[in-house]
Amino acid sequence: MTAAAYMKLRKSENEFVELLPVTPVFAHQMNVENKPGYFSDVIIHCDKRAHNVNTLLDLRGCTFAYSNEESLSGSKIVLKTLKEKGENASFFGSLLKSGSHLASAQMVLSKQAEWAAVDSTTLLYSKKFMQDGGKDIITLETLGRLPPYPVVVNSRIPGMSSI
Repeated sequence: MTAAAYMKLRKSENEFVELLPVTPVFAHQMNVENKPGYFSDVIIHCDKRAHNVNTLLDLRGCTFAYSNEESLSGSKIVLKTLKEKGENASFFGSLLKSGSHLASAQMVLSKQAEWAAVDSTTLLYSKKFMQDGGKDIITLETLGRLPPYPVVVNSRIPGMSSI
């Protein structure tokens, strides 16, 4: 689950949520050390390269698609990175809330949005379901390493107390 979803569960004080001491390790070109965690890929349509878009800062004034405000990889890491580069909310041309990373990637592919930041594992998995395998989407930059996904179980499931 996402870190945001886990934090909501923690705040609800649900006594049956048990955090497991495990996490997946994802393949990514930035994860050469095979460490836990994941990344956020800043994606554009390949047509943007013709407009001299080579870095994140070249996207000033462009339409940004994001999954939701709570997403570490789809929103928060972008805002943090832009702030570190001296930017603020005026950086964005317009914002489109897509509802999911897959929807954000589809908006870039269909040119409804000029760029998005998506969970790298979602992008890798979902490209096979996109038109032409998503070949027109390119990763401009990779942000992160973001914290590992929490893995939780319902402690009421028989046998969970032995983990």
